[in-house]
Amino acid sequence: MARTIQNQPPASRSGGTRSYWVKTLETPGGEAAPAQTEDESGSPRFVEPFRLDTKQRGSLLALLRKLRVGDTDGREIFLAAISYDLAAYKQQAISEPPPVEPPAPEPLAPNPQEPTLAPLAASLGSLCERIDDLDEPTRAWLLEELQKGDRFGRAYDTRYLAELRSELDLLAHACAAPAPLAPAETPPEPQPRLSANARQLLTRLADVYADCFEGTPTADPEGPFSQILRHLFVLAAIDLPTDEDALTQVLGEDQETTASPAAIAD
Repeated sequence: MARTIQNQPPASRSGGTRSYWVKTLETPGGEAAPAQTEDESGSPRFVEPFRLDTKQRGSLLALLRKLRVGDTDGREIFLAAISYDLAAYKQQAISEPPPVEPPAPEPLAPNPQEPTLAPLAASLGSLCERIDDLDEPTRAWLLEELQKGDRFGRAYDTRYLAELRSELDLLAHACAAPAPLAPAETPPEPQPRLSANARQLLTRLADVYADCFEGTPTADPEGPFSQILRHLFVLAAIDLPTDEDALTQVLGEDQETTASPAAIAD
């Protein structure tokens, strides 16, 4: 009978589909069929499954037994199923562009008037301090002298010294002002922590976990799913976050299950 391609397994994380994986992952010769993906032109191509060596398989199986996840058949099916998803991700990750580093902020331009105005600012600041330190007799004498020297005969009182001191302080701050700041750049839009390929891989691993072990994967960092992911990514040399926030992004999404490329039914 001719083989047909299935777009997605008949159930997702609800469990209870182990017979599906047994049927679709094994060929008459006992070997899994190669994964089918598409290249950039849309033409189909095949990706060999990513196979763990004997030591790696033993290490992962030991962790599954330690966590009391699944039975012997379920664990073997799990390893067979994820080999295609790992291979597809690693193949696609090669062509992913590297993350764009944000440009470094430009340094502020120096104030061209600083050599001339800095001494003046210091002098004005010192003058303001001296005005503040005047005692009452000296202030009264100074105000009287100002009135004597005014050709219009205007009166001077303590308010005049306060206003004069305020204007001198304003001038001192203007002389000491830094160079204008560079125009504020619009901050780049935050990039998602997970690429589309990463989301697809984590979603697929969660679905296979649920199907093979008939359990619900969670984002709990101490839960079995998180521990299995951390161990698996070390073995497969895959650099993806497995913290609670990253897994919540995937497990919390209400989206359709992405099918494994190995899903080929009789």
